[in-house]
Amino acid sequence: MPMKNSKLPLIIAALIFVCCNLNAQNQKTLQRIDSYSALIAKASVSYQAKEYKKSGQLYLSAFSKLDKQKKVADAEMINRFNAACSFSLANNKEAAFTQLFYIANHAYNNLEQLTKDTDLNYLHSDVRWNELKRKVNTNYQLVKPLSKEELKVVFDNYQKAESKVFKAGSTVAEVDKLYEFYTPDFSYDHPRYGGVYSRELLYNNTVKSLRRGRYNDSKVRMTLKRIIGLNAIVIERKYVGETKTTMTLFEFRKDKISYIKEYW
Repeated sequence: MPMKNSKLPLIIAALIFVCCNLNAQNQKTLQRIDSYSALIAKASVSYQAKEYKKSGQLYLSAFSKLDKQKKVADAEMINRFNAACSFSLANNKEAAFTQLFYIANHAYNNLEQLTKDTDLNYLHSDVRWNELKRKVNTNYQLVKPLSKEELKVVFDNYQKAESKVFKAGSTVAEVDKLYEFYTPDFSYDHPRYGGVYSRELLYNNTVKSLRRGRYNDSKVRMTLKRIIGLNAIVIERKYVGETKTTMTLFEFRKDKISYIKEYW
């Protein structure tokens, strides 16, 4: 007669408890999200009806449903800005500035929106207004795109650093200098040759190739065309002596390259 597993009922009971607990937690999360969305919608309706005080209070009720996070999502930024507008129109400076400084302290950087929205005119005479503008402007400068001329200079220096690596006698120090042009989360996308590479993986492959002497007889590549846009550059280039051309996209975050994709 086979022995019974006396622990099996306990294990099943534990699994049922865990599943029920997770289901209850998920249900509460969904209810909280639904409640938040419903309150935001009501706050917007009250704003449209010019019930600004009520609108502001509904926004506060909605925000109370949110979990505290280090990074504020764009949607929440917008809602908190709208809450500030409602409070400003309700002549409640304290509540308006509370929301505006909250998003400013979480990287809000839309200086044009802040200064041109007439809903906030009531706040302009307050001494805190200039402080708020300085903080938002500081955030903006951190993400402000380079001009085409500035981007061109950065890219020219990048290509010089790149050419030093892919030639005979190049050193690891020159590889390090090249990779200073990439953001920490940089990725290289070449669908035809292996897909997406992280910065670390691409760096290690470059150093390995260098040490194996693969760049000692590298062909010289020349750039034929270059289009500079907003935070991006597309180039067409080819190897000297060949007719086939290739296209490459470079995406920038300020003066660093965050993404490269090859289209060949």
